[in-house]
Amino acid sequence: MSGTATHDQRRAIRTIPEKQMPTSAGISSSGQLFCWGNRDSGRCDVPTLSSEERWADVSAGYQHTAALTSNGGLRCWGYNVQGQCQVPALPAGEHWVQASAGHLFTVAVTSKGDLHCWGANSYGQHQVPSLAAGERWLQIAAGGYHAVGLKSTGAAVCWGRNADGECNVPALP
Repeated sequence: MSGTATHDQRRAIRTIPEKQMPTSAGISSSGQLFCWGNRDSGRCDVPTLSSEERWADVSAGYQHTAALTSNGGLRCWGYNVQGQCQVPALPAGEHWVQASAGHLFTVAVTSKGDLHCWGANSYGQHQVPSLAAGERWLQIAAGGYHAVGLKSTGAAVCWGRNADGECNVPALP
């Protein structure tokens, strides 16, 4: 069954556009992480986990991959030219709940609903919009040079490069 994967075989599949050096990643139902496609710069060199950990989620970005572990850890690997694989340390008691790999940058949400960006910042990828008192970040996704986040109020906001309207969130009815 070359080139295909059923939902039972792989979950959490992410891929980036072909023109951005294609790499794909997925996690099996047993928690094993697989990367395939362009293997340059170590982007498919999956780190080894301890026997107590499993992979929980994965995101393939431009020349790097980011993945969450079952204990709330975050690992990034691949071409680290802009620091996109250097995961910041969190305060005691906090852990990662989601991460997304973009074009040479990574964005991630913590268990407290805080959002962190690291790596390239050439288009304002680190300029995360402010939250009002009591708001949290629920979800994020990294694009090529921009990111989108979902606030606890249900509002979606985008920041970073807006060359083609990718940060112009439409008004919902």
